[in-house]
Amino acid sequence: MGIIVVNPNLDAIQESKITLQNYDAEFGKAVAGIVTVQTKSGSNHFHGSGFYDYRGDGQEARNPFTNPPNVPLPAASFKQFGGAVGGPILKDKLFFFGDYQGTRQTNGITNQLSIPTALVQRTCNPATNTTGFCDLSEYLGNANVNSTGQIYDPATGNPLNGSGRTPFASTIFLSVGSLRRLRRFSPSSQPQLHPV
Repeated sequence: MGIIVVNPNLDAIQESKITLQNYDAEFGKAVAGIVTVQTKSGSNHFHGSGFYDYRGDGQEARNPFTNPPNVPLPAASFKQFGGAVGGPILKDKLFFFGDYQGTRQTNGITNQLSIPTALVQRTCNPATNTTGFCDLSEYLGNANVNSTGQIYDPATGNPLNGSGRTPFASTIFLSVGSLRRLRRFSPSSQPQLHPV
């Protein structure tokens, strides 16, 4: 069933066992391998251990697709720490053992996004646009959109790799509903569009 009853840290494990067949009766409904872990117990002597693991953004690799060389990586850190201790309460009769593990993690996120300008939001929104056209003129020259901001006619050029496409002469475009009715969307983008 994939259920983890207890998830002890490594310092608390004394023995682990993987069973692939001939399960005990207590595992009668198992259909795959079973991993059982036995934790440590106290002894007549005090024993303990501790650990600390740290990884920071200074140790991370740069993502070549979203992190240019001259831009610092987003701040990130991963800290995992803990320990275990055991010993006697009453010698040869009563013992104790305890463990703790803590994790503190912060991750920075790198995204490369094109946010619609106020003009695009106003002219492409069906609630505020009565003409049926979108004004995308502010995207021309934007390096984040096709390196130039130019929008191309998907019905032209090579359909396999997009070479030889004809750029639209204007940056005033029909709305999504009108473009769909005129079949001007690329077939690969059709599944991402909601019905109008």
